[in-house]
Amino acid sequence: MLGADVTVVDPLEAPLERVLGPEVGQSLQGLHVELGVQFRMGSGGARLLGDGRVEAVETLDGAHLPAEVVVVAVGVLPRTELAAAAGITVDAQRCRRGRDAAHLGAGRLRRR
Repeated sequence: MLGADVTVVDPLEAPLERVLGPEVGQSLQGLHVELGVQFRMGSGGARLLGDGRVEAVETLDGAHLPAEVVVVAVGVLPRTELAAAAGITVDAQRCRRGRDAAHLGAGRLRRR
């Protein structure tokens, strides 16, 4: 990718799995693999290693990946209790639709 070796480390089985689902996440991964991106799925980052600057990333499974630059992206899980209490149908941590289809909520919404 623009002359840089890129490795994505993610504890999930597919990139953006919580947002896109596993099938779309795996398709996205395939597109990036074609561009030379490497993936280490199923093991998150444990700590950054180095003396005064980052030199490697240690993964949760003990691997050490050499690194000069690290980008940390932290995802979120939606809190859906309020949506469910308001009568919005919540499925798989996503708000699908409300009683009158005028609700706003976390995740994807679809009109009836």
